[in-house]
Amino acid sequence: MSNLKTPQSSPVDVHELLRQATDAKDQLQKSVNERFDDFRRAEKRRAALVNDPVSQEEYDVRLQQSIQLRADNWLENKGRFVIHGKDSLTDPLTRQRGAALFSSAWDDFGAICAGAPDLAEAIVRAITERVGYTPGPPADVRAAQLEMADREVEQLGREHEELVDLAVAAGLPMKHRPEVVQRRELEARRQELARERHERLRVVQESIDQRERDLDRVTDSRPGGRTGRSSYLGR
Repeated sequence: MSNLKTPQSSPVDVHELLRQATDAKDQLQKSVNERFDDFRRAEKRRAALVNDPVSQEEYDVRLQQSIQLRADNWLENKGRFVIHGKDSLTDPLTRQRGAALFSSAWDDFGAICAGAPDLAEAIVRAITERVGYTPGPPADVRAAQLEMADREVEQLGREHEELVDLAVAAGLPMKHRPEVVQRRELEARRQELARERHERLRVVQESIDQRERDLDRVTDSRPGGRTGRSSYLGR
């Protein structure tokens, strides 16, 4: 007789299994929360890039263009009243010397832009310095940074969405971000409408096929018969 003993299976430690399951859920919830925080920080970094002031070079160009546009607008709408018209400097009927200098035509920064653009630029630069301005990155650098930020936000958002799906499947009370819920609802509605449309087309096609079969039965007994069938779905 053999002395070999049948190996005994180890008892299952239920408490240990429960502990491991709980630890796994805790770790999953921690991962969801961490990824959500990463996603929100990435969104803030992107928003900061979008709202960064323009570069010094762009500021200079905008300032020159703005002064020129303001000057052109002032000359077109108000400049002529300084020289021509009632109470202008050239009006022979003006009774008060220098009346035009105190008219509403002069009460405008546009007059400085038109008459002394260098002074207008100096005024704006002085105000900018006093208010405070930290130049942002050049346009091409900003565009590259925004492209990277967009990819980061998209990647982290997708990872968070996948982690939430895993958490929900594991029984954790997690919810998707509102934009994810809205996107999924819209996609589900789109698919539902597509199915409804396909079903309507199928019913119409079946009706057409039935009429074709009925017509075939009538025409098959006639000399020559007929050939060809209609297809609604193929249109």
